[in-house]
Amino acid sequence: MRREQLVRLIAREVVARRPPHEKLSGLYEYWGWDEDSPDWWRLPSSVRQEMLQRPGSPPKLWRSTYDTFFEIAEEEARKLVRNEALLAEARELGVEVDRVEGAPASAEPCPCCGFRTFEWRGEYDVCPVCSWEDDGGEDAFDDGPEKLARFSSPNHMTRAEYRRQYERQREEALHSGDPERLHKYERFPR
Repeated sequence: MRREQLVRLIAREVVARRPPHEKLSGLYEYWGWDEDSPDWWRLPSSVRQEMLQRPGSPPKLWRSTYDTFFEIAEEEARKLVRNEALLAEARELGVEVDRVEGAPASAEPCPCCGFRTFEWRGEYDVCPVCSWEDDGGEDAFDDGPEKLARFSSPNHMTRAEYRRQYERQREEALHSGDPERLHKYERFPR
């Protein structure tokens, strides 16, 4: 199965299993979209029209046509995920698939944990593996001690301190049998 097709199936399944009240409470995050938003064209025309008529005022009752917002978000969250992890997730959700054709989008390694989790750097995104906030610096995973000792305001500590903290948590996750997020992304070689 093509990667894009599998990601779309997984996203639909994940969103379908989420309770409507939970989705309704998260809808306000997307209600500010307009014609300039990247995936505006994917929304049902009735939803686009409703948003233009009531900007800044999300609905109080859930309709399944709003699922598209969350499906887009779930698809986006899987753009960088390794094919093996997608296969495992699909099987866990009951989606039948033998193999995945295609590759994840190219990604930059997190300067803290080394997993390729940033589509681009300098956007203050948060790494889904170690939770390091990319603070816009020119940091690299293989930096020397001098750069690792620089304080990061968004992370409230140096990268060296954060990395030590992350490595402890990583070991705990590996020993507790909960390493799922450690297998989702390709790791930058040390």
